[in-house]
Amino acid sequence: DLLRLSSENKMAFSREELTYNVTSLYFTLIAQKKVIESLDSSYKSLSEEANRIQQMIAAQKAAKVDLLRAQVRVADVKQRRIAEQNSYVTTRLALINLMGIALPENMLVLAETLQIPSEAEHASPPSLETILRNRQDYKSAENAVIAQEKLVSVAQGGFSPEIYVKGSYGHRRSVGSTVASPADKQGELGNVGVFFELPLFTGGSTLAKVREEKAKLQAAKQRLERLRKQIDLEVQTAFLSIHAASARIESARTALEQAEESFRIERMKYELGKGTIIDTLDAEASLLQANVTYYRALADYHIAVAKL
Repeated sequence: DLLRLSSENKMAFSREELTYNVTSLYFTLIAQKKVIESLDSSYKSLSEEANRIQQMIAAQKAAKVDLLRAQVRVADVKQRRIAEQNSYVTTRLALINLMGIALPENMLVLAETLQIPSEAEHASPPSLETILRNRQDYKSAENAVIAQEKLVSVAQGGFSPEIYVKGSYGHRRSVGSTVASPADKQGELGNVGVFFELPLFTGGSTLAKVREEKAKLQAAKQRLERLRKQIDLEVQTAFLSIHAASARIESARTALEQAEESFRIERMKYELGKGTIIDTLDAEASLLQANVTYYRALADYHIAVAKL
């Protein structure tokens, strides 16, 4: 029964791990979708910038080298968009496979955005004892230790004598010629007795079995203690990851706002002949990277919450 409970708890924890893996892939997909949208926006913005440069060249307000630089940047964003799209498709297929359902790829609908975390969420993790009571893998290891303790007792029982009662009862009938008297040929027969067995010549093998089971018990206890420390480390790491991701979200949001304003200013300066195309393209690249950092920080936060 204890070993059955251990297996059931182990299976239950595998279910929790599967839930986490599905959740992690789902939020990764949403962030990847936002990254692709940012690349599309960047591609559109750069294409419009290249068109403006062509018009400025026609009006002799810009050099042809500026157009070449913009076109190189457009090609770079296009190539990156293809790579990110491939990653998005493979991750999407991995999520569908992980869910174990025959779902057509185009039937998987994602959320439109990632929610911004609130400051009140996950102020502190619960106590370790509460966590251990809820962790099926820990309960599985505990049941395995208790079961092994029982096996040690069973092995030690090999040193003890066995006392038991045995009886039989039946009807006897003899046929054919025999030298026995007629009274011995048929009738009822029964016996009962108390038996005592002492293992005099199995002490060595019994002792070896006891030592083997005790060694297994010690190993099971060490695994349980190691798992306890591992769980404590996992919880603290996940808790710190949540706060780190929250801080990254705030930092990325500020950087995104600054990048948007910087790109607007540099583009205006270039159109007025007060700036260079290099500064404009650098500002656009910073804006794209700020978008990518922001959405991936949001995904990392939600994944860390699922991990906790």
